[in-house]
Amino acid sequence: MDFETLQNFPAFIINVPELSPERGEPAYLNVKNAGYKNIILFKGVNGKNENEVKETLNLFDNFKFDFWCSKGNIGCNLSMLKVMLNIINNNIPYATIFEDDILFHDEWDRLSKEFYANTPNNFDIIYMGNQIDECKFKNQVPRINRKSCFCMHAIIVSNKGAKRILDLILKWDYNSEYATKCMGRKADGITNCDIILKNYQDRILNKEIDTNTFIWYCWNGTRNPCSYNKLPLDNNRTCRNTGMVFQNMELEILSKIN
Repeated sequence: MDFETLQNFPAFIINVPELSPERGEPAYLNVKNAGYKNIILFKGVNGKNENEVKETLNLFDNFKFDFWCSKGNIGCNLSMLKVMLNIINNNIPYATIFEDDILFHDEWDRLSKEFYANTPNNFDIIYMGNQIDECKFKNQVPRINRKSCFCMHAIIVSNKGAKRILDLILKWDYNSEYATKCMGRKADGITNCDIILKNYQDRILNKEIDTNTFIWYCWNGTRNPCSYNKLPLDNNRTCRNTGMVFQNMELEILSKIN
């Protein structure tokens, strides 16, 4: 399957219209211009709406969030889990998930095809957008890699990957030694999805758990610098732009939902 074929599968854009109504249409146009054919504006979870949060938690056996998580964190994480559940329940073979503040590499049309062609097809998830810390100041990491990374603002998931990701996140033992080490303190609930998945990545890379627990690949866009990812990426927003899809620095995701 080539990248143009992949772009015929659903592309979900997570948007909470009552909080950020101005983001939906521009994000839709960005994704359409990037070549996606089947675009779905997915109603995200409003973390400020207690009933909505409770209803969504009920879909996942009412797990508990860590005390660190703000209402914005809770809404973002539940939205991501809800998209994964949608992919599973509707037997979608492959899907792309975007947050609603994304921007694409200046040479996206050419490079996306090249990056995908060189990515192994056994993936659970491909981080098209990411934060690879060692890429923030130098671009020597391979374009396709399995480095430990943060961020889920632009990902490709397979159906088996969505099942595996959902299972791993919900089964993350926040009372465990590995969770305490990850958080730097004792946790009392599940934390951000990307932090949990990074914790699995770290444990796989350290040979603490089986390498087949979770199969991920990252796209290092800093090897092809453009206007959005020129080094150094040294502030709280640009550090998330080590991939091929970026977060818009002019939009603060949690500005309305802290």
